[in-house]
Amino acid sequence: MDYGYKLCYKKKPRSKWKVYFVTNTYHSAEWHKIKYETCSPIKNATWIILPIRTRKEFMRRWKGCPF
Repeated sequence: MDYGYKLCYKKKPRSKWKVYFVTNTYHSAEWHKIKYETCSPIKNATWIILPIRTRKEFMRRWKGCPF
């Protein structure tokens, strides 16, 4: 079961993924990924969509969400 999706990026010389955007639906994450790949606010970045698989991570990711 997936609790949501996170859009992560990695700059070319670095090896660690950083979370940029969290959403409930894969469609929304895919739309943002396409948008950021075409006109990215972060230069030289690789974008990937990763699922949020555990409830613990879900609670941690959405803790500071203003919605």
